[in-house]
Amino acid sequence: MSPRPRVRVAVVDAYGTVLNDYRDRAIGTAAPERPWAVYLAGPDKRFRLLAFDLDAHGDPAAAARDADVLGGLLRDVGLPYVLCESGPTGGRHLWVGLGESVDAETVATLARLTKHLCPTLDLSPLSNAVTGCVRPPGAPHRAGGHSTVLSGDLDALRAPTATAAQVRALVSLVAGLVDDTEPARPIDPRSPLPLDSHGRLHLAGPRRQLPANSSAALRETPIDASATLWRVLIGAAAARWRHADVAALVDTEPGLEHVRSRVTTRGRAARPRGEQAAVLGRQWNKAVRYVAASDRQIGDDPTFDRRADAMAAHVRDVQLRADAAAGRWTRGGGPADRRILDVLSFLALHALSASVEADTRRLALLAGVGRETARTALLRLAEDGWIAQTAAADGPRAAHWTIDPQSTLHSNTDHARSQADPRPLGPGPLRELRSSQRCAHERRMPHMTCSPLPAPRSDTWPGTSTHESIPQLAPSTNSPPPSAPILSEPVDSSTASPTPASSSAAGTDGTASTPTPPTRPPSAPESPADSTPA
Repeated sequence: MSPRPRVRVAVVDAYGTVLNDYRDRAIGTAAPERPWAVYLAGPDKRFRLLAFDLDAHGDPAAAARDADVLGGLLRDVGLPYVLCESGPTGGRHLWVGLGESVDAETVATLARLTKHLCPTLDLSPLSNAVTGCVRPPGAPHRAGGHSTVLSGDLDALRAPTATAAQVRALVSLVAGLVDDTEPARPIDPRSPLPLDSHGRLHLAGPRRQLPANSSAALRETPIDASATLWRVLIGAAAARWRHADVAALVDTEPGLEHVRSRVTTRGRAARPRGEQAAVLGRQWNKAVRYVAASDRQIGDDPTFDRRADAMAAHVRDVQLRADAAAGRWTRGGGPADRRILDVLSFLALHALSASVEADTRRLALLAGVGRETARTALLRLAEDGWIAQTAAADGPRAAHWTIDPQSTLHSNTDHARSQADPRPLGPGPLRELRSSQRCAHERRMPHMTCSPLPAPRSDTWPGTSTHESIPQLAPSTNSPPPSAPILSEPVDSSTASPTPASSSAAGTDGTASTPTPPTRPPSAPESPADSTPA
């Protein structure tokens, strides 16, 4: 049933423990004894299999409910499927064999739409035509047991008959259901908030996946337990979770430490159960009211991905033009100029705005150059038309600089929503560009012992650990490791060529305080760029 002559097999460490790390192997005469997975798409990146991976995450009943919902949708459009229990954790796999291949964009759209109706769905296998894979029926599970068929005929996978038209019909069906279940208008903060069956406040609408920032906060060991709890709760409220959904995680998730314990003179002390319930209930009600009254709903901005795509495309264009003008960055102050341009591009990606407020102290710190070098680099870049100053420094506020001096980006990117392709759950192209931009910048700064760029937020820098060095990060973006010699000092302003006097206020914007370089978050959500089978 594999669309390729190769499969992915789990790795075993030196102690014999099966890891959740899969490597590509040629198909042998016998199935591997370790957990293994088949690719869903062929070498041409067109899908021959659909595998809906419903993760239990401690709640097998939720995966079973989503399997029932998804199974009904597949039956409605006449798609035969095979339902499997993935292993001892209670997850579900729904398999559909395709007699006609389907393009990756259609499958990714189907996955994003289905996620609205089935929150336990793992998007990774269906969102990556290169590495997306799932353990087939009968394959071992790393926690023990095998993937067991619960219903369906395996012949539907061995000799598939499903057509591309049926898959498109499924996309249309799910899209219509998503439109029907999404809130028709923004929340009115003046109207009473609904109560669930336990009398707790919540926001109307289908439950969705936690925003990436809140998901990371839920799984990190907090430094400020109260602040971490707040990040979790406002994300959960915005994702239409209920109080009971969060309460079920109190005993297991590190990010809910503020609910479990309180600070004393001797450290943190466990709260009694009654106090835990009171703290969570009080903070949950605050979070729901805050999200309901907020002008911008967290994770519910229908224009975000269009704006993100436009910004990502513009930054990519700036970087391509800069790469093409290689000679510009090799003479005089060119190396420092390129670093400043890279930093401004990176800040624009995070702010989702071509114009950013950036004082010379901050730019110098992030670029690994001196403050005067950063100032003169700004002037040279502006003189050559790479950037422009949009607002002068004013008191404690730094100057604003734009990487779009010709104003090619439109400020109004709002368009009517397309039923067949609503916004995805996360800005994949923007996320990938932020990652590659960061690595490219670090390769131009080999003297830095730690990353000069701001530590990525958990919703924008997934898939990296706190111990990854620049050489370790380079392969993730298909880039060569840095080969320049290690320098002991940052670039000095003496290497910059003289710049004519200018009326720009760049030299006066240093009144803002020097930011403290942030640290990486202890954990970050898994990136869908490289799918790991369940």
